[in-house]
Amino acid sequence: MPEQQPILTRWIGLDIHKSYFVAVGVDAEKRTIFGPHKIPNEQLEDWIVKHLLPTDAVVLEMSTNTYLFVESYKLVPPELYR
Repeated sequence: MPEQQPILTRWIGLDIHKSYFVAVGVDAEKRTIFGPHKIPNEQLEDWIVKHLLPTDAVVLEMSTNTYLFVESYKLVPPELYR
């Protein structure tokens, strides 16, 4: 039996820049739950652990350093999300 996907409850948008990213989030009722917040790129992994949930959908702007965000997201085990 295929693994069941979690129900998405929040949508997080990340606007990626050379040295920082801007994050904003909304819930299922389209209410802003945080942001916009400007965060230095070197704080990405800590930010993921503190702010993302396994039930979040993350939308990334496509840019030259999108790979950094995708790779960092994969490094953080879901059980560490708050």
